[in-house]
Amino acid sequence: MRMRSRTLLLLIVAVLLASFAFQTTAEGACSKRSLCTVGGPEWLGVGDLGMDMSMPDPNVDQPKDSAERWSLSLCDSAGRQIDLDLARSGDVVFGRGNLTSDNGTSPIGASGTVLDGNLNLSLVPVGGSGLYRLTIDAGDTGDKSASGRYDACDDVGRVWSGTVDGSRQRSPGI
Repeated sequence: MRMRSRTLLLLIVAVLLASFAFQTTAEGACSKRSLCTVGGPEWLGVGDLGMDMSMPDPNVDQPKDSAERWSLSLCDSAGRQIDLDLARSGDVVFGRGNLTSDNGTSPIGASGTVLDGNLNLSLVPVGGSGLYRLTIDAGDTGDKSASGRYDACDDVGRVWSGTVDGSRQRSPGI
């Protein structure tokens, strides 16, 4: 009985040593040098998805993080007014505010990007259904005026568009 236990133990140790020596992997285990296809999809790394995990070059000017208060008028027959507090991190913009129309004031969420001097913003009323897509000439950060276009739709399929005019100012405390 002792002989069998010792033989079995030696056999297990030999198999483990052989697997390390030949760098084999068990069925279903992922090698660090290849993609893993364990009975389904391939599991890709961050680099395979086109994401750059490198740090920004400190010698290159990066977009500044900031916060601004925007007051915008949607120029259409309804005369809607939008007041937003937006934060910016790099090229990403997000925030919240209020949409005022003839029906009253409702809170809205905002997200978007800054690209080639344009603020591309999506606004969605909280608790409602609809979407406003704005493209605003953001201009120079010293320029306090803003103008552009918007397209909108609601939950019953109505679609409309118009122009946007307004202003912005740096939020206090930033």
